[in-house]
Amino acid sequence: MRARVTVYPRREILDPQGKAIRTALQRVGFAEVAEVRAGKCFEIDLGPVEPQIAAERVGAMCEQLLANTVVEEYAIEVLAQDATGKEPAP
Repeated sequence: MRARVTVYPRREILDPQGKAIRTALQRVGFAEVAEVRAGKCFEIDLGPVEPQIAAERVGAMCEQLLANTVVEEYAIEVLAQDATGKEPAP
């Protein structure tokens, strides 16, 4: 089972990297960009485990290591796999 974790600064926390990216995008012609939040993404292969167990384990990983929950929030996406253990093609 694979999981994707996306970690972003909490909305109430200043995001200087996101602001710099927004400004740069606007400067090169993308004036419609109103906001950018810069974050980080982790893809984790958990081996053969049930989706609910995978989500619980990855949640524990986020709370203990992957996210600083004082200033960051995270989202977990458990990715489906076919019978061979591979992710299906898009």
